[in-house]
Amino acid sequence: MVTDHFDRTPLSWAAEKGHEAVVKLLLEAEEADVNSPDFDNRTPLYWAIVEGQEGVVKLLLETAKADVNFRDSDGLTPLSLAVLNGREVIVKLLLEMGEVDVNLEGSNGVTPLSLAVVEGRETIVMLFLETRTVDVNLGDSDGATPLSLAAVEGHEAVVKLLLKTGRVDVNSQDSRGRTALSWAAEQGYDAVVKLLLETGNVNVNLKDLDGRTPLSWAAMRGHDTVTRLLLGTGKLEVERKDSEGSTPKTQRRRRRC
Repeated sequence: MVTDHFDRTPLSWAAEKGHEAVVKLLLEAEEADVNSPDFDNRTPLYWAIVEGQEGVVKLLLETAKADVNFRDSDGLTPLSLAVLNGREVIVKLLLEMGEVDVNLEGSNGVTPLSLAVVEGRETIVMLFLETRTVDVNLGDSDGATPLSLAAVEGHEAVVKLLLKTGRVDVNSQDSRGRTALSWAAEQGYDAVVKLLLETGNVNVNLKDLDGRTPLSWAAMRGHDTVTRLLLGTGKLEVERKDSEGSTPKTQRRRRRC
């Protein structure tokens, strides 16, 4: 197969530019390697996804059986790439193939679902959740689950979608011992905090590795509404001390000084 200085094939270029007729001709000639990687380990499918060439993607998937779990030099799979670029139709096409690994981790252990969550792409998150094969509790290299990532970013709608599955572990702790509630409390996302509390399953007293509870973080950051929401549960151990011997009350007092 002929390649240029970037190790790109004619099929790679035709796929990127969206020349469906040319792509079809090359595939029918049986000389084109549909999975031939270029200098950056990027296949024709990669380039078609980046440019949103839906027709070409369909051809590569249905006619040529392109590898849907191929990773580029950045560790991105076609599915992860489609998520990052907000290609909803292409995500759907990939999921319908049935051969795509929805839980395949990329760089830093990030799954396609986690990427969709961080980007706040609600429709794509819904597509993943509808597959029923996606692991909603799979953490990244820092142990952060999709729910925690949604809480950190304050994506209320995404948090709601995840909780609605009934499959998420609301008390999952990352490598720092932080939970979704802990992150939402620190950031002052009262709507997210409220959603988590409404599950009735969240542990409001879980400490992180620094000995801080969600209330400690809310008090330290001066988030009045979140503090009231947490106190309103009636389940708080208000005088719990962190690793520095401080309670939420003393942290709040320091902030006012």
